[in-house]
Amino acid sequence: MGRAVRIEGEYFRLKRIGNRSVAGSIAVGETVFNAQANVAGLLQSTTYRVALGYSPLLTDRAELGVALGGHITNFTVQLLGAGTVTTANGSISSALASEQRSQRAPLPTISGYGNYVLSPVFALNARADWLSLSVGDYSGSLVEAQAGVTARIIRNVGLGAGYRYTNYIFRARKRDFTGRLQYEFHGPIVSLEVAF
Repeated sequence: MGRAVRIEGEYFRLKRIGNRSVAGSIAVGETVFNAQANVAGLLQSTTYRVALGYSPLLTDRAELGVALGGHITNFTVQLLGAGTVTTANGSISSALASEQRSQRAPLPTISGYGNYVLSPVFALNARADWLSLSVGDYSGSLVEAQAGVTARIIRNVGLGAGYRYTNYIFRARKRDFTGRLQYEFHGPIVSLEVAF
């Protein structure tokens, strides 16, 4: 394929756990978590990314390029707290309730990337992904950017550290899942890079 063409693959996992008094009522399945209720929550996302890139600027020290690819993100949301539960016979009771939902969200992306070699061991790298799309019952948008430094520990393997920003909005209007999920993450990351 030549040095200017690249295939990228990425796996990224984020797990957030929190506790909050909710400002408004939240309905999940048969449970309603009422306003002012203290609700514990879990948000877990696992993202797989594949992209095909081309670097029109490629020297021994620097690279700038663009890529087309896609993300598949598996979301799991779980809420636990005092809620009102509607049973199958229509009666309503207050109880400690837990509701969990999972959804897979595919989204194509457009990326820009750059790398700069500082020495035979260290390199700077950056990437930004973006796309907004509506298809059928789904709509979503993704803005993602990261920058970091990689240390080559052996010829084709590097360890990296950097900073990542992700803003993901996903909406679905289906019989088994209707809702809007938005998460924003910004913070440090560590990475393992394998190049062929």
